[in-house]
Parts: sequence; structure tokens; C-alpha cells
Amino acid sequence: MNEDQEYDVVTLTYEDDTTEDCAVMAIFEVEGYADKQYVALMPVADLESEDQEATIYLYTYDEDESGEPILGDIEDDDELEDVQDAFAEIMDEDEFFDIENNE
Repeated sequence: MNEDQEYDVVTLTYEDDTTEDCAVMAIFEVEGYADKQYVALMPVADLESEDQEATIYLYTYDEDESGEPILGDIEDDDELEDVQDAFAEIMDEDEFFDIENNE
């Protein structure tokens, strides 16, 4: 992973009141879902890890009047699959992960 790249961080709060800081990997649109945006998040702990496997969370994305993010679950299986495919294409194109460690 490119250690020089900086990411915006959001804090997820779960139903049991635990929290997890996540880096915003991408905010993107998906063809066929007009007027919707999606966000891909990676736990900061995974971002800082040497492990090549990482968790990615995908949500719908919007902002409130003050610019704070509003995340929503993607409940439709077909929509989730389309969002996963779109994010995979973004990762391939933008090369978020630096497997060679830029040495």
C-alpha cells in the first residue's frame, strides 16, 4: 500500500457503541444507479498493516447540509454486486495498493 497517500478518515459507530476509524478509499457512482453515490472504506488498522488482505466496507454515500457524511447500508444484493464490481474496477485503474512497496 502506498504509505505516502493520505486519506480522509470517518469513524463508524456500531450498534454495540464500539467504534472503528476507517479511511475513505473512494467515493464513486455506479452505472444504472442514478443520483446515488457510494463510498468504500478500509479500517485504518488494515491500512497500516503489512498484511496484503484488507477489509473493505461499501455503503451508500450522501452529505448533510454541513458536509458531514451520511452512510447507508446497501440492502439489495444485485446493487451490492454492481457496487463491488465498480469498486474493483476503480482499484485496478487507480492502483490503490502498492504491492511492490515502491522501493
